[in-house]
Amino acid sequence: MTNVDDSGFLSALMPNRGRSKLMRVVAGFCLLIGLLGGFTIIRSIASDLYAHSHWPVVKGDVLRYDEKSAVPPGSSSRHDVYWIEFEVEFDPREHGCTTGSSWGVPSQFPCIGLISTPSTSSWSSARQWTNRHPRNSAAAFLYDPATGRLRFADESVSDVVDPGKIIVVLVAASLGLWLWFAANRRLRFLETLPEDYDATPPDPRRDAKPDELTDLKLS
Repeated sequence: MTNVDDSGFLSALMPNRGRSKLMRVVAGFCLLIGLLGGFTIIRSIASDLYAHSHWPVVKGDVLRYDEKSAVPPGSSSRHDVYWIEFEVEFDPREHGCTTGSSWGVPSQFPCIGLISTPSTSSWSSARQWTNRHPRNSAAAFLYDPATGRLRFADESVSDVVDPGKIIVVLVAASLGLWLWFAANRRLRFLETLPEDYDATPPDPRRDAKPDELTDLKLS
């Protein structure tokens, strides 16, 4: 067989066909994570854009908030996710109060509702919502009269989508794409070589006799 100059990072990572095919499976897994995470992020962004373009803006106050945490359902991780639940009051105007809760006496803001922020793995990110919307502060809300749902009107997409999730999706998708193309390129190269080709350097101690092993240790 003609000597092949097969050195470098790819040959070390995928020295033979078996390892290359395994890396292609890993690439598919990374791409799946990126695809599912990207779909979740796109859905959150689309929902936020729809609320800003279709829900009326109403005025009100932040009454109080509760700091929440829980282990994600179905997750094997013991790390909690965090979110804030705000109780707010507002004037629904001609849209009517459909949240299911209101003051029993005449009030400037007769309707009461709840706003739950998106969950995040970062406690400090969750706490930022309370800094932007402290107790007894005036606020504007996006209000859906059909469902009684509320959102803060001054929050941007970057506040609604967890930056940590965006980073994970970008890293997983980038790594998956790189591994996928690298593994396929490596397999095409290996197809030009014998079936049992392996770029892994042989271990000189594997087939050495006892006296040869002694010489290796002394050298």
